[in-house]
Amino acid sequence: MKRKIYTLMLASLLLLSLAACSNTSRPSSNSKSDSTSQSSKKESSHEVKGVSGKKTMQYTTLDDGVTVTVKQTIDYDGDKYKSIKLNIDEPLSEDVKKAAEGLDFNEVKKTLLEEWEKDSFIQDLKNTPGVTVNLDLSQDYHLKVDVNFDMTKADVDKLSQKSGLGINFTAVKNNTPLEYILKLAQSGAKKADN
Repeated sequence: MKRKIYTLMLASLLLLSLAACSNTSRPSSNSKSDSTSQSSKKESSHEVKGVSGKKTMQYTTLDDGVTVTVKQTIDYDGDKYKSIKLNIDEPLSEDVKKAAEGLDFNEVKKTLLEEWEKDSFIQDLKNTPGVTVNLDLSQDYHLKVDVNFDMTKADVDKLSQKSGLGINFTAVKNNTPLEYILKLAQSGAKKADN
């Protein structure tokens, strides 16, 4: 009888050890899905590297009661940014329009553009490597601000420390172009013509 019990215990131990060995040599269902997701992540990363394009996203913001239209055009090659163009269309306040009534538009435009050019924020932006700024005033008294960030020359770390740029450079720094475009869409931006 003792011999049967020992044989049964030995057989049980042998089965347990075989089962343990077979579990370690075969990946669990979790590790299998992890390796599958890692390989698909690598594949999608390789796919992104071959994709280049230009996408324009548009949204509006409210600035002192005035609706401002903002367009961001992201030009990219794979996971590298080539440039980001920011186009801002801001109608001037009714007070400014009333003050300009009866005056020569070209004189008003010249005066306003000279003042805006002197602004310390605009000057700082113009002196930033890789950044160009153009200001204009349309006949319907909309301030047009065009800022081009050449991402091959711009220091994204420095840009991410500046506020009021209209672009979240921390998000640019931490995301691929397609991820950044997705974040813009998730925050309400709509695709627009380039």
